[in-house]
Amino acid sequence: MKIHLTATEAADFLNISKATLYAYVSRGLIRSEDGINQRSRAYHRFDLERLKQRKTIRQHPSAEMSSALHWAVLSWNPTLR
Repeated sequence: MKIHLTATEAADFLNISKATLYAYVSRGLIRSEDGINQRSRAYHRFDLERLKQRKTIRQHPSAEMSSALHWAVLSWNPTLR
């Protein structure tokens, strides 16, 4: 698994346009570094995954909450594992 993605790969991963990707970088939601040449940038996969997870939680909050609550119950009560 690649740790750094190109702009095209990062935009495809998030299913957004490159302009939106650049906006996320300017807001500090995604880190970018110098790419393989002077004109390219590389984007951190961890930041992209975190942003994608936030988007999923906003779109389906009830499903995400039930999953979190299920995990909390299992971690709190070891007899239920």
